[in-house]
Amino acid sequence: MLFKSHFQTQLNKKIKECDSCSLCKNSGPVLGYGSLDAAVMFIADAPEPKEARTGIPFIGKAKEKMMHAVTINNLKKGDYYFTYLIKHSLGKATTINSDAETRCIDLLVEEIELVNPRIIVSMGFSVTKQLIKHYKLKDLEVLKLKDMHGNGYIIPAVIKHKKMRRQKRYLIPTWSPCIDDFVMNDQFKLDVATVGSVRNLGILLYD
Repeated sequence: MLFKSHFQTQLNKKIKECDSCSLCKNSGPVLGYGSLDAAVMFIADAPEPKEARTGIPFIGKAKEKMMHAVTINNLKKGDYYFTYLIKHSLGKATTINSDAETRCIDLLVEEIELVNPRIIVSMGFSVTKQLIKHYKLKDLEVLKLKDMHGNGYIIPAVIKHKKMRRQKRYLIPTWSPCIDDFVMNDQFKLDVATVGSVRNLGILLYD
């Protein structure tokens, strides 16, 4: 754990000093929160203004839905980790530009590998798109979020020189927890229950 804490400190320093896109001038960053040994990692697109001002994840409109995601899956404090693809506020922008996405994904991947979760819940269009691209899930690249939310997709294991470098994971896409849409809100609550289903099939997932 001390090893991971050291690398988290170094990663957070890189995030705070990052100036690779214009969003670095906005409020933030909101750093990841949770156990560095978490089995489940929840990743949203970007923090809301209140979250960016305080540096605390999911205390705005997303709070109730994130509490639901944790409780419905009986997750304890050491079981989950919260973070964002974009760590700063979007400011006046209503969408994330592709430049910010591509510049932020590298730091997010470092964060994922540090925690090494077995299940990744991607909450939003941008983070889902970037993770699909990074993990080369070609069959999913042609799908829209409305076609794949709530399903579990395998991220293949990494094997080099006949040695397991990383076991396979599951990716569970869903809508942003900040979204103001009655139907999508209900779908989000159903989608996150997939985490429990995947955890109950742990033998199939982890072997």
